[in-house]
Amino acid sequence: MTDARGTDNRGTGKRSTDKRSADKRGAGAEGDARGAPDAARDRPGLELRAGASRAVVDPERGGRLASLRIGGVEILGRGVPGGGAPEAWFDGCFPMAPFAGRLTGDRVTYGGVSHALPRPSAGVEAAHGVVDRVPWEVREASPRRVRLRAELARPWPFGGWAEQEIELRETGIELVLRCGNEEREMPVSLGYHPWFAREAAGERARLRFAPEARFAPLAPGLFGEPVPGRTSADASRRTAADASGRAASPDPAPGSRDDSFLHTGDPEIAWGALRVTLVSSSDVWHVFDAQEPAFCVEPLTAAPDGLRPERTRIVGPGAPAELRFGLRWDS
Repeated sequence: MTDARGTDNRGTGKRSTDKRSADKRGAGAEGDARGAPDAARDRPGLELRAGASRAVVDPERGGRLASLRIGGVEILGRGVPGGGAPEAWFDGCFPMAPFAGRLTGDRVTYGGVSHALPRPSAGVEAAHGVVDRVPWEVREASPRRVRLRAELARPWPFGGWAEQEIELRETGIELVLRCGNEEREMPVSLGYHPWFAREAAGERARLRFAPEARFAPLAPGLFGEPVPGRTSADASRRTAADASGRAASPDPAPGSRDDSFLHTGDPEIAWGALRVTLVSSSDVWHVFDAQEPAFCVEPLTAAPDGLRPERTRIVGPGAPAELRFGLRWDS
């Protein structure tokens, strides 16, 4: 498996998923301050091991990465469900396919035909694709690597499939998400939705992230074109900068960001001496930090509303879309 920068997928930005204000802010900032998704980790899953690193993949819960421990320190977190949104949207790191984030009017239009997608509950928009709450089939498994597959069924109107490869190493983990259709063409946008713990091993998280542009907000969870310049990720809460000029926020303060960005660099999260660098084959990232227990830094192939004609990737027989996402740390 090549690393997360190995493939250029063009959706929006130079290389080519969203956080929903209504979906998540309705939960407030209650719950375990460490953000640990204990309920998810208690469920059986596939454990991967590499040196002092451990990961648990849960095929039954949307093929998600349910736990990631580095030297015994859990770095994945759990948000606080609320507002009628599915609980599956609030823990671990789950794949989003065949679309990531919200869609305008809960509809997908392709080939001149508009299809309505059902809402998961009253007042909660269709979001995050159709594979986050279904079982994934395990195609291959070894002590360090697993390959999963899910078929795209109704309410998605086009059919198709999604596949994941997850490989744990002593100094990182690589996730590859692919989505395709061997029968017909269809529009696709992809993403990963990781929740990171605000506290790990007694240390508060620090996010380093200085994007080049912010996508203009149009409505909660929906975004227009990128606007260059200072953004909410590197402005009012900039308290320090390293030698490369990256912003250093002492903590992704709750209630401040629910935005999509263009960022050609690699975000970094640090819990004390433990530093984790995020890498992606895409330059589109979404940051959600409106809850205290955990926060999200998500790689996407396109900003939310990613099935718009100017953003979507058209896949077809023999030509799937792909997103690579990696987390790197020192051994």
